Amino acid sequence: MSRLPPRPDLDWTAEGAPRAAAFDDVYFSKRGGLAESEAVFLRGCGLPEAWANRRQFSICELGFGTGLNVLAAWRAWKSTGNPDAILHISTIEAFPLEHTDAAAALAAFPEVSDLAAQLLAQWPVRARAPQRLWFPDDRFALTVHIGDVAETLAGLRGSFDAWFLDGFAPSRNPAMWSEAIFERIAALSAPGA
Repeated sequence: MSRLPPRPDLDWTAEGAPRAAAFDDVYFSKRGGLAESEAVFLRGCGLPEAWANRRQFSICELGFGTGLNVLAAWRAWKSTGNPDAILHISTIEAFPLEHTDAAAALAAFPEVSDLAAQLLAQWPVRARAPQRLWFPDDRFALTVHIGDVAETLAGLRGSFDAWFLDGFAPSRNPAMWSEAIFERIAALSAPGA
């Protein structure tokens, strides 16, 4: 195994959105990526209602990518989260983007540019280790796990209130959608997740 995790082999669509050549799939639609994150991941998990009146809420995401889903959740948290509560997102990424690629991708979403700038200022380094990013003004912690999803999930402890299953399409990345992965997700889920 290489000491450093692999970089993704990126192509850029005519619209300027990143596409993973190895999986022949886009990270998001440039024309509606943020709205898609909000519809599929936030509303799909019953957010922000699910974190109402909670002192802490934790999400685990499979596939950090550009960080767009994290930005969508962070933005919703800022406007609806309990002012005494903490949001923690753990996210797993096997092929971490370089800072410059993430910046180019996130530039397409001016509505979250302030949060993107904060995320990019602490962008995780390409190393096989969990990295904690803390945004105290917003009571938001992000732990980025760089590595294989099965290995990373096997080492996680605790329980999560919601899951963002954001791997590339199952037909493009079947290892991310295996029965063993879903069994581990079930074991790491809080009641009602």
